[in-house]
Amino acid sequence: MATKLYLTLRKAEISRARNDNNKAGSASGWAAHALCTTESSTASSTSQATVAGPTSGLEFLYATGVCREWISPPLAAAATISGTITFGIYGNESSMSANASMAVIVSRVDNLGAIVGTVTDSLFGTELGTGSTLQTWTATPTSTGFNKGDRIRVVVYYDDATATTMGSGYTVNLNNVPGSPGSYVQFNETLTFLDCWRWLVVQAVTWNDVYCAAGTFYLLAGLGKIYYGTTQANMAAASTPDASTYMYVMAYDSGTGKYVAGGLQGGVATRVWTSTNGTTWSNTTYPGGTWQPTGLAYKSSNTTWVLVGQSANIWSSTNGGANWSAQTGAGGTPFLYALACDGTTFVAMGTSSTIWTSTNGVTWGTQTAPRASCTIKDILWANNLFVAVGYTATNAGVIWTSPDGAAWTERLVSNNPNNWATAFSSVCYDTRFGWYVVDYGGTGGAWSADGVNWLPLPGLSGDLDNQYLCGVATDSSTMILTVGAGTYSCVTPFPGGVSAVTPLFLTAAASDIADQGDVEKKIWSSRGTG
Repeated sequence: MATKLYLTLRKAEISRARNDNNKAGSASGWAAHALCTTESSTASSTSQATVAGPTSGLEFLYATGVCREWISPPLAAAATISGTITFGIYGNESSMSANASMAVIVSRVDNLGAIVGTVTDSLFGTELGTGSTLQTWTATPTSTGFNKGDRIRVVVYYDDATATTMGSGYTVNLNNVPGSPGSYVQFNETLTFLDCWRWLVVQAVTWNDVYCAAGTFYLLAGLGKIYYGTTQANMAAASTPDASTYMYVMAYDSGTGKYVAGGLQGGVATRVWTSTNGTTWSNTTYPGGTWQPTGLAYKSSNTTWVLVGQSANIWSSTNGGANWSAQTGAGGTPFLYALACDGTTFVAMGTSSTIWTSTNGVTWGTQTAPRASCTIKDILWANNLFVAVGYTATNAGVIWTSPDGAAWTERLVSNNPNNWATAFSSVCYDTRFGWYVVDYGGTGGAWSADGVNWLPLPGLSGDLDNQYLCGVATDSSTMILTVGAGTYSCVTPFPGGVSAVTPLFLTAAASDIADQGDVEKKIWSSRGTG
């Protein structure tokens, strides 16, 4: 059965973050739009000026120096594209003197976003008319094998019509006309795609962080509130010791079954709570203090817990979190926002590119950061790797990794031409698909399968724009949950989930979702395949 993929102006759930050459042979940024198996219900159009021919082809631009491309979800199974490809592209020119014709490039993109093969580069040849009509033609491709996880990339451009040269001073329009059908590329082969759903705003509340333990999500907020549940529909309030503590951090030791959470009560006293089930919490014994705790980790080999935070404060417990003692850091008063442990070494990170390590939570030493003047907001140990995220002095997001907490490598600074997100805030690891990072402002994020090669997640842009995202967690099963000031949201894991999974919190059909950034703060969800 043939597979028809429709062009939309909705952002794809990834961006390739590469400056590949355009038709003119110049390096260009690329804005990725969704290539979907279901047609968009929203009419759209993008226009571009003509130039004096002959030309080598001109792409439709998203912004100056940034061309448009269309990216499919990842293939669910390996496939070979060798049969006739049919194109149906709606378009028109402003004058018959423009002498322009539509053309399409189809490429194979691997799971790291690299173009690894051209399937076809096909010019229709027939000149466009001044009224928007569906331009249909076929092409015989170069037989191209795709691996599972590869994606199909489509670029629509315009060129000199057959036996003419393009005239300057006019415009060419690429249009989507719902139900007609919309612009599409059709393959003879039956192709299936992995589920890649987009971010879904599900509740508007101010949250401080989110944590997942044993398949249950825990949302931390002010006024003594901890909510827990496995889906948005069954979130319930835990029983807590008071109604005035703002909880900021939580951790769970699966070996002992102990939950620990830290917060600041009414701005006057630091608090630590513990629980044996995550639903009923009680106070512990701890030294006096008035500081915001933001990092918490445990070392199960000796039941040592460590809590860090504002003004280089460090507390430790050697009896499973029942009693706490104040400790002295490695010098200075940085805000220690983040803490993680690999089972041997505690790693605390924060302002001024601070990296402190300890094997017992009491004696601390310093390590060298890969870049000065950074603030690290979160760190996680998973899959034999520390991943730390934060931002530079100019608010460019940074991602650092280390195998041991001592030797660090900078993997990403988000100041590339494709305008990645700034100020990364939180990181989680999904055992199926890898690392996910969110940023303050909800303007973007990042993903990596291995912690080394990173791709942006621009699906956040527009969908959660202006949402102050400060926490992200995953159950490595059904969803990723991100929280912040104004929202908590879920997303199914990119680059693909189990194909039979039922969408979570589905409140609108995919066909009812607008293509471009006008669905902010609404409750909705969508598969990337639709």
